[in-house]
Amino acid sequence: MKKKMRRRLGLVCAMVMILTSVVGASAEEVDTTVDDNNVVVLAAAGGENDTMADNIVWKYKTINGKTYKRRWNNTKQVWVDPSWILVG
Repeated sequence: MKKKMRRRLGLVCAMVMILTSVVGASAEEVDTTVDDNNVVVLAAAGGENDTMADNIVWKYKTINGKTYKRRWNNTKQVWVDPSWILVG
């Protein structure tokens, strides 16, 4: 009788551990906005588990037909890259 209870309890615990460890895969949404300086901001929608990470986004701008990009830290409100990078 004790063996059956232990076996059932072990099975139930194993099932609970498996079910709670399954992570559903989903496509991230990408938010595209344009700020006041005509800089395009591409930001992936953050999930529930990345609250401790900095939110880094790419910002794009076009000057004289040339496109530049630069990373911006939304969390700390500072530039990650020291200068704009020419894209094309």
